[in-house]
Amino acid sequence: APNRGLLRREQKPLLLGPSQVAGWGLFSHGSIERQELVTEYVGELVSHEEADRRGQVYDRRACTYLFNLNAAQVVDACPKGNMSRFANHSDKANCDTKIMTVRGDQHIGLYAKERIGRGEEIFFNYRWDEAIREKHGFEAGRGGPRKRLREGGGAAGGRGK
Repeated sequence: APNRGLLRREQKPLLLGPSQVAGWGLFSHGSIERQELVTEYVGELVSHEEADRRGQVYDRRACTYLFNLNAAQVVDACPKGNMSRFANHSDKANCDTKIMTVRGDQHIGLYAKERIGRGEEIFFNYRWDEAIREKHGFEAGRGGPRKRLREGGGAAGGRGK
């Protein structure tokens, strides 16, 4: 079952380091095979209303780690997150996010889309629309933002939806 890795907490060893994309980045400590669980995106579960409030505060700091989990909840990795919050955006991401149900609770897994070599930076697509991309400093054809903020289908920053 695809949620087995989340159930067993079989996450890959990861490292933090300076990113050439934006601020800090998340890097693989060893090789990761295609479709393997890289890590779980964790944090405090909050309502969308609370996430909107926090998002306004976080936007002033240009540092937001909100991820839309479902219609009622958002994961806020800022106060209680793990290293996964440092995964930067790329339009050509090497990881996908998948929301999986484990023992009745929803979890966000980052899964390798392709083989990731030792020392490679971990990326996922934040799924921002054009207005949010422009607001947060994306340039045409550039892989990542000038600011680290999350928005849209998977991750959320300014909570523009």
